[in-house]
Amino acid sequence: MGEAKRRREAQRKLFLAECDLWGQEPTQEEVTLLAQIGQMKKHTIQRVPPEQLAYMRMLPQECHQNCFSYVRLDPNKESRMLSGWWYVDDGYVAHSVVQNDTGMFCITPHFNLVDTIEFIPDSQITWHEGPDGRATPLRNGQPIPKVLRTNPRKRIAQVAILRQRLLSGMDPMKALSLPPESGTSPNEF
Repeated sequence: MGEAKRRREAQRKLFLAECDLWGQEPTQEEVTLLAQIGQMKKHTIQRVPPEQLAYMRMLPQECHQNCFSYVRLDPNKESRMLSGWWYVDDGYVAHSVVQNDTGMFCITPHFNLVDTIEFIPDSQITWHEGPDGRATPLRNGQPIPKVLRTNPRKRIAQVAILRQRLLSGMDPMKALSLPPESGTSPNEF
């Protein structure tokens, strides 16, 4: 298998996993948490350029680990990790960014090359180390969801179309970017 085909299949697998997250049935906990987050302040923050992220060896889908590493390796010890919610289309993704005296910035690579993101710091998210040495984010003592949707029914329908496209063998990026008249698909993951 060629390298391009391997990358495409890895991307397909990633997108299908994201479909599982975004396509879950809504819960009362999601509704309650959305109401709380909706009252918090959104900040527009800069994303570090992709070439700098590559040099720093930051990993996609690993925002929390990226921030832990960045803060730990900061020679001046001026950086700190902020956890909260990245506003994406019609939902929120659990996300972490770095803050220092220059402000907040996102250090996690993402296929969508936007220069800024909408981020809501959540001071109620804390990190607890488990017996396996991995840290788990908790909010008020409870595990936080990875995603929250403002319109779960709409998102579930979008995800069903994307899943169908991916399983049909369509190129993952094409499946994600087709216009609404070809069937609606989520525009962020």
